[in-house]
This record gives sequence, C-alpha cells and structure tokens, in this order.
Amino acid sequence: MQVRRFRFTAILGSSFLAFATLLLTVSDAVSAPQPDPEVLVLKGARIHTMTERGTITGTIIVRDGKITAIGADLPSPSNAREIALDGTTIVPGLIDSRSSLWLTRAALNETSTRAALTILDGVDPFLEDWREVARQGVTAVFVQPSAGSSLGGLGAVLRVAPAQSVETLVIRSDAALQASLGITGSTSRERFGQFQKLQRALKSVKDGKTPEAEEEKEEEASPDEGQRGGFPRGRTGRGGARGAGGRGSAPTQPDRTKELLEKVIAREIPLRIEVHHPDTLMWALSLVTEFDIRLVLEGVSVPGGALPSLAELRTPVVLGPVWETGKAPSYREARADDWLSRVTESTGPWALGTFASEGRSSRLLRLHAAAAIAAGLEPDAVLRALTIDAARILGVDDTIGSIAPGMSADLAVFAGDPLDPSVSARLVLSQGRIVFEGNRGSRASTSRATIDLPESLPASYALRSDHVLRDGELEAATLWVRDGKIAGLGNSIEIPEGTPVFELGKGVITPGLVAAHATLGLSASSNDGTESDASQLRAIDVADPSCDAAQALLEGGFITVALPPASTTTSAGVVGALRLGAPETTWHPSIAGQFVMAASARTDQRFPASLFGQGELLGDLFAGRAPATRLYLPPSAQEALVAERKRNVRAVVSGERVALIQAQTHAEISAALRLIAEHELRASLVGPTEIIDHLESLRALGVGLIAGPISGTDFDRVADQLAAASTMGIPIAFAGESPEEIRATAALAVEAGMPRDRALLGLTRTAAQLTGMPRGTASLSIGQPADLVIWNASPLNLSARPVRVIVGGNVVDPQQ
Repeated sequence: MQVRRFRFTAILGSSFLAFATLLLTVSDAVSAPQPDPEVLVLKGARIHTMTERGTITGTIIVRDGKITAIGADLPSPSNAREIALDGTTIVPGLIDSRSSLWLTRAALNETSTRAALTILDGVDPFLEDWREVARQGVTAVFVQPSAGSSLGGLGAVLRVAPAQSVETLVIRSDAALQASLGITGSTSRERFGQFQKLQRALKSVKDGKTPEAEEEKEEEASPDEGQRGGFPRGRTGRGGARGAGGRGSAPTQPDRTKELLEKVIAREIPLRIEVHHPDTLMWALSLVTEFDIRLVLEGVSVPGGALPSLAELRTPVVLGPVWETGKAPSYREARADDWLSRVTESTGPWALGTFASEGRSSRLLRLHAAAAIAAGLEPDAVLRALTIDAARILGVDDTIGSIAPGMSADLAVFAGDPLDPSVSARLVLSQGRIVFEGNRGSRASTSRATIDLPESLPASYALRSDHVLRDGELEAATLWVRDGKIAGLGNSIEIPEGTPVFELGKGVITPGLVAAHATLGLSASSNDGTESDASQLRAIDVADPSCDAAQALLEGGFITVALPPASTTTSAGVVGALRLGAPETTWHPSIAGQFVMAASARTDQRFPASLFGQGELLGDLFAGRAPATRLYLPPSAQEALVAERKRNVRAVVSGERVALIQAQTHAEISAALRLIAEHELRASLVGPTEIIDHLESLRALGVGLIAGPISGTDFDRVADQLAAASTMGIPIAFAGESPEEIRATAALAVEAGMPRDRALLGLTRTAAQLTGMPRGTASLSIGQPADLVIWNASPLNLSARPVRVIVGGNVVDPQQ
C-alpha cells in the first residue's frame, strides 16, 4: 500500500466543528420532541401490517396518536403533514421482550424471593438511553425485577419515547409476575428446592391461605428488601394503563405475595418463569397442569426431553439472547446448535429479548433477530416475534404490535429490510409522535438467496453470480477457478469447454474475509511482561490454527487473520498473518509491529507507568535508541536479543512493515499521531474510540483505523464516528474475536452512514492493506489463490451465512 507521508501539523483542535457538521449529515441523532401536526400521512411505503391483511403498499393515516386508516389509495386530510416514503418498509414498532431500559443501576441489582418488587419503582423516566433504542425502531420494552431464586415481582411494558413521568411510559404495569428456577442453583437438588417453594406458595394461595409461616419467618430474617437497592420499601407501583395499584399504602408481606399469586391463580396475569435446564422446564410446565395458570417461559436454553411436553401445552416462550459475544453463563454455553429451531418448532407464540443488563443494549434487538434468521428461522416468523407475537405474550396486542385502525401509532420505517441491522430507520413514531427522523445509510444491496452447490468441487470450475464483490461493489460476473487459483473473472470470459459452471443466482461471492486484529485467545502465550520492550516476540510462533476461535472464524467466512501478540507491553512484538484452512496455514510471519499506547500496557511495576513514558520509550525505539535489556542472560544471548528487537523496529521505521498502534482515548490518539508524524510511519490505529478531534490529522497522515468490536454497552457515537471517518476517506477495517462481532461492527457502521462499499472493503482488501499483508490478499484477482466465500446474502446483512468457504479452490470443512 502506498501511503503519502506528511509532517504533523497543529490541526488536532481545529477539526471539531467540521466533524460536528459532518456528523449531522451522516447520522441524525434523535432530536428533542417537537410538536407534531395533528394528522400524519405516511405514503408510498411497503407496509407489513402483521394482521390478516398481510403486506400491502399504500398509505397510513395517523390522528391523535392512533392509526385511523390504512389502504392502497387513501386521500390525505387537508390539515395533514404528508411524508413520502416510497421504497421504504413500515412495520409495527419493534418490541424487546426482555430489556433493562429505563431501569436505574440500583434497580438492576435489586433481588427478591417473595414477589416484593414492582419494577415501576425502579424506573427513571429521565434517562437518555431511549434515544439510541428508538433510533433502531424499537418502541416498546418489557422490564422486570430480578427474580433471585424464586419470585421477583411485577414486570411492565414501557414505551420508548420521551417522558416526564413514569405514568406516561406505561403501556401495561402488570404484564407478568416474574420468577426463575435454576438460575442460582448449580445442582438438580437445589433447583428442585426452588421449585417446591414456588409450588407451595401457589398451593397455599389456591387453598385460600397465606404463604407458609416458615417462609414468612425466612423473609423477616433476611435483610430488608426495600432498603437494598432501587425499590423504596412500601411502594407497589405508580399506576398506569391496566395498572394493578396506585400510590396508596402498600400491602405488607406476605399479603403482597398472596395478592399477586391470587391474580396468577385467577389467570389475570401470567406467571413468567426463566428456566434453562430440562428438569426446571418440566417442573415449570407441571404448574400449568396443576394450577391451570397462564405460563410464559424465558430462556429454555437446554430443553432436553421436555420438548414434547412444551409442544403439547404450546406454552409461550421468550427466547434470547440469540446474538451474544464474550463469556456466556454455563447454562447458555450448553445450548445445542439447533437449540433455537427446536424450541420454536415446539412452543406456542414466541418472542425475542436482548436479556441485557444495560438499557441501551435494546438498540441491538435487530442483531438478535438477524442471528435467529442466520440460525435457520424464517424471517416472517422472526418479524412476528418482534411485533404481534411479542405483543400477545405481553398482553398488549390490542394496543401495539400490528398496524390497523384503532391501534396506537407506534411505527418504524426502514430504508429496506427491517431485520437487516445495516439498514437504517428513516422514521420512528410513538403514539403518533415522531421520536426519530433520519436519512442515514442506504438500503441493503441483496436479499437472501437459496444456493445449491456441491460440497466438493473439481480442479477446474466456474461460478456465475449476480453479486460478486469487486472493488467494494457487488456486480454480476463469472469467476473461473483452475488448480486452486483464480484463472478468470468478468462478465464475458472464455471458459474451456467441459468446465462445469455453477449458477448461484443472487448468491454473493466475496473474497475470504479478514479479521484485522484477532488474538484467537492466545494472548497469554505471547505475553512477555518482564520488560516493556518485547519487540523480539512473534505472535505466529504460538499460533494454533486448530483452536476453537480460529475454526469459528473460518466457519464464519474469515480466511485471513492478523494475529497480534499480547497488548500488555508497550512494544509488544511482531504481528503475523494466518491463512486458515490452507495446508500451510502461515500466510506471512511478519507483517507489522504492534505498539501499545493504551492503559493495558501501563503498570506501576515497571517503566513506563504513564502515557508520557510510553511515548518516550517508543520515540527512543523509533530513533534507534533501544534500551539495554535487564534480563539476566549470558552476554551473547543479550546481544542477540537486543539485535532482534532492533531489527524488528527498523522494519517498521523503514516502512517495510506497518506500525499497528493501540490507542483508544483522545490523549492516546494524540500521542500516537505525534509519533507517526515525527517518524513518518506507515501506521494504523487499533481500537480508537475518541477520534472526534483527529479526523483531519488521520487523513493528512494517511493513517487507517482498525475498529474494535462494538458492544451493547457502547454509545452510538462509536459507530457514528466510524461513519464520519469513512466519508472523509479514512480507510477502516474491523477487529474482533468472533465472526459475529466483526461483521456486527461493520453493519452498525453502515447503519450509521458508512458507505456499503467501504464497509465491504474494510472486511476484505482494506483490512489486508492496513495490516501490511501481501499485495492481492483478500481480493478476487486473476492469479491469486481462490480463497473465497459464497453467502446467501451480503455479509453486511447479519442474517446471511456462509454457504461454502473455499480455500485454494477447495471447499473446506472447519470441523475436520
């Protein structure tokens, strides 16, 4: 990659205003509520009504917060505001059926075992997370107390909209009585004890008694529940639609428990139980038979032999999280690959929840929906799970969940497929009020395709598709493979007679994707924390291409990996490239040097202990002033060690290798850019999160960005900044440890306004260039190895999955 080199100029502070102006054009923030016209007319969109009318193209008329008419050719009232929405898709506002939006931190940490909590007492209507959630088309959430080991309390359905009081948020204040079985019990005996306690409580109430005396004594002996967290003692709720109570004096325990369980026995509210093990699932289902109650299940991670009973009772289920990165609880780690399809085939209505502990994580609901489709579920069923079926399970289907006259005008308008997280929302309404209006990104470029391709391929063959990735664009082409390499590519190429040609239709062909920074869980093996200069280390020396993380990446369409050493030393060592699935896995042992200016490499146990010290150390290294080692080694070994360190640093300073510099904060990025300018480095920043003031500097210095994975706790500004940087021509690639989180970061950046072609390049050729991989890596070019992936939709659509992964012209099976 040719990079122009510039001297660093004093422009760091001057780009804020330019960035702010650009950001407004790239990513429209949720604006403060404005008075809307009394009547809105939404014209020309494709409308998924989620009713017997199905899907139509036409008009919706909204008056006084409700839908008054829907049809193909409706005249507009004279006082209406018309909004032309041709080419867009309207769905009912999406519903997160297990969220923590609006809840205070104290409320999230509160627990109960005797139904002592009412979730509305833990709601703060002045929290701002709703804005990011509304931006994704989510207009309602179900929130609940923590169930502890038995009964938690009342859960509620809340709006995602601006509010001045809790009452204005409430759609239903008594949506379910929340409980759990087996979340805290590690053995079947412990779990059975929890079930027996719940069973006895239901039986005593059914028999007209209060909960058993010994359980009352247990409650009295425990710490005062009302004083442990965010739920003040003696409060039972704040009323609201369908509310079960007001602000008056609260019943005492155990009267409170009895009152709620009486509502369960009378089938006025459902009992909602989180279960994950086959035994707890069977016990929970037995309560339906014994007490004839309305039951809703959550989780159902390992249904085992309980599936037939679940199928017989057709019990509603809330499933999730489906999209999950990082460490999961043991009961979710035990899920089978076909868990989701098996449960949904056996249950009654089902819905999806994010199950997150951060309120803003509800904005990722569409990632969970896309993951469900990628797991094999039908898109129509998944959309129902986010709309009408969710509303029915929550008991609010007469208000939200479908588009019909008389329903609340809670609507989401998307630029394309609402279940594709890379597609942005154009308009979001709550009770007829516009809570988000934007014009970011572009519609999805491909729809899901059905592909028929053999599991093994001959030495010479051709693939013909309407969507082949070339220079960031998906276009029709034929790709000819011979003897493991790309022998031809174009619209009209000559192929030897007899060569089999496979028609892929709308299937998508891309180069193998690139993980621009993935440790594969091997950081501990390349961690030499004895000195801050570990330039001699090579990550490739500890590479294990058969490890689970590498195989998961390959199965997910990532063939090439930039493997860094650990990030615990300032000069961390040499980055290598792996070509997964190939007979010779190592693609190149030395493509870049990794340097860490982040906090992970600072410690008071050694120099440097500060960012200033890190800059000083790296400045000396780049200037050829390598510090002597303090390791106790024979003189000859010391000399060899220092010589290897100097050689690796010189390769970076000379431009032979790329400098990958980990810098996250504003100060770290400033320090990194000063070093890059002073030493004219060919460099990329890894994991930057605060780039607002640095866009002009990054562009002037030719520095690329390797974006770290976006998590549920991140604010939308992370994706917004990536989009803004991309529109300024700054190259961007994506890092992460799993194929799901890498693709999710790219998709969310596109949703925020990054051009699709640049995101696709960031997953392929640009990623190879920014990490210093050999020329031609991750591109479909004649003469290059035939390393490619066939998808059933664009990889930016997270519901897409690799149909075939081809390395060197051969289909690979990561499991073998």
